[in-house]
Amino acid sequence: MATAGRPAALKDALLFLSWWKNPSNMNNNKIIFSRNIEDLQIIALEEIGRELTDAEIMRISALLGDYINWHDAVAHAILDNVKSDSLS
Repeated sequence: MATAGRPAALKDALLFLSWWKNPSNMNNNKIIFSRNIEDLQIIALEEIGRELTDAEIMRISALLGDYINWHDAVAHAILDNVKSDSLS
């Protein structure tokens, strides 16, 4: 579950804000989106009414990327939030 008594979403937001204040420290290998076991367990409780077993977590985490169209997700975020000179 969340570390240091902070929910994972708050921890993610604080990490993002620390990066946002100083983008000159940008690293091309920096992870900008991730999910943790707590996130999976919260969704499992909502969807199936129980937490996942370790084996289920391993199976799901190995396949999770197959269910997300990353290109479209990134493209939509860019088109919704970045002004393009060619579109103006």
